[in-house]
Amino acid sequence: PAPAAAAPVVAEVVPQDEGSAKELYAKVDELMAMFRVVEAAKMLTSGGLTEDQVRAYPQYTNIQERLDQLIQCGKLCLDPDNVPEQGEQSVGVGGRRLSRKLSARKDQAWQRVYESKADGEVDAYLEFLWQGGAKSGWIKLVTLLEAPLADSILPANEDDLWVDWNNLVPENPEIIGQRHNLRLRRQFKTKVTVMYVDIVRSHSAVEVSRYPDEAGYLVEVVKSLPLSDPSTPQPPKGFECMDVEAYNVWLPTTTKKGKDAVVLVQVSRLDVGVPIPSWAVKPIGKRLAPGIIKSFRDCAAYSMPGSGYPKFIKKRTEDKDGFYRFLDE
Repeated sequence: PAPAAAAPVVAEVVPQDEGSAKELYAKVDELMAMFRVVEAAKMLTSGGLTEDQVRAYPQYTNIQERLDQLIQCGKLCLDPDNVPEQGEQSVGVGGRRLSRKLSARKDQAWQRVYESKADGEVDAYLEFLWQGGAKSGWIKLVTLLEAPLADSILPANEDDLWVDWNNLVPENPEIIGQRHNLRLRRQFKTKVTVMYVDIVRSHSAVEVSRYPDEAGYLVEVVKSLPLSDPSTPQPPKGFECMDVEAYNVWLPTTTKKGKDAVVLVQVSRLDVGVPIPSWAVKPIGKRLAPGIIKSFRDCAAYSMPGSGYPKFIKKRTEDKDGFYRFLDE
């Protein structure tokens, strides 16, 4: 499915009087207060306003920025020819190691490093977009999850259950400000321990933006909050700031047996902090992929009846704010 386009301009529209325009603005405000950006954009541009009246809406720029974010996610996840910026590359100069910015190359393409099959058909694969010697690059994961959308997204959505499924977080995340299902901010720590020694101790503060569509699919954009913003929590002592940028498209479908399922397309930028040579990209990806795919599939089943995980089943059943019911519908 193509993501929603930017606000169209309708020619030869009879201008609404000021009172009618303000009345429409108020209705759009209600949708924006619930972070239903796509619906707000549709209402704003189909309400009989002129281009000037549309642009005069106080949150017009905010809507445009959010739609641009949605389009960017669609291109990254659904356009196989889209090549994003590559990050930094370590190069040798006069016996020293220097870093330089890497731009997208026209000859650069996603490299498939792993795929799994079921009944003779590919049901998951992992691709890398990584220039040799780069410290950061992009990963694309596509996998079939044999669970409804609501169950698939539940583990990551429930902040008080993270430690039950994610062995990289020492504690559950903390919500920043007011939480809303379609727009939330959280901070969390990540630790990687080898032989009782923490080799990674990082802190992230992110915003999660969700864009549901009447066609049934859900788009998620996860990005780090700017450290320059005074309201962004700073890393605690002993933890380094970890930049996060991830894009998810959840596409509901059905299996051959007629059961509800989801195809998850996730594109994320990964910064490992050390240069990765070209020859090592595929072996690393091939080793990591099975565990990553299994983790997503295991989590998707946690809240389903008979899973043996009562905490997750309880969350699904209670559905205190109606989010899972909203996704089911």
